[in-house]
Amino acid sequence: MKKRMPMFFILIIILFCSACDKSSAKRPPTIPFDKIDWSDAGNYKYKYVLSEKRINSNVRYINEINILIDDAIKTVMEQMQEAYNNGELPWEGYSVDEKELYTFRGEGYYISTVPITTYCNNINMLLDNFSLSVFNEEMTVQAEIYIENLNGQHPEIHLNANRAAPAAAEKFPDMQFIKINVYDPPNNTTMLLGEDNDLYGLSDGSKSRYTVEGDVFYSLPENMRFSYKDITDKKNLIWIEYEK
Repeated sequence: MKKRMPMFFILIIILFCSACDKSSAKRPPTIPFDKIDWSDAGNYKYKYVLSEKRINSNVRYINEINILIDDAIKTVMEQMQEAYNNGELPWEGYSVDEKELYTFRGEGYYISTVPITTYCNNINMLLDNFSLSVFNEEMTVQAEIYIENLNGQHPEIHLNANRAAPAAAEKFPDMQFIKINVYDPPNNTTMLLGEDNDLYGLSDGSKSRYTVEGDVFYSLPENMRFSYKDITDKKNLIWIEYEK
């Protein structure tokens, strides 16, 4: 009997650990927008406090994002080619001068495979979306591939003229950043958290409202980190040439 006890306890431990794994795996890394109680999220008391203690290791990265990236690139290639054939622009919005967007009418364009995800402080999770950067052939104009509804059967993919990588990242190309969102109705603010745990992309007045407690940057998933240098690195760029 004594010889069997250790094996018995080992079996119990294995079963216990397996149960823990299955339990933790049930927690999704993101929640669909329509499943979030945004009125409750907007009332979160400490929305202006980014806390290492709160984030800790509870925030998870997006599942199978590489598959989503591949699907998004295929869709964008089709949309860009169709627009090119029809003498149109594929963009859904014009946040920059429309003349600049005609620079995408060249021989082709670049797509960066570096995903830019967003941590929402209100819900302490990643948002149900991410972006990829698209550049013209001279790498002088940046636009955005926006992928949302990741939890649905068919994620939505949009092309728009927004900058996927905010200007603050381009200003400090070697620095790593994480994109942060804070919802304070009716305002929905996006900023960058640098590897120095400082906030970028905010006016001095807006920045003064925020507090960063502890090492928030390194508490969030490592996969969230990006730099402008990474985004524009040749090894992370795919060149797409139009078919004529």
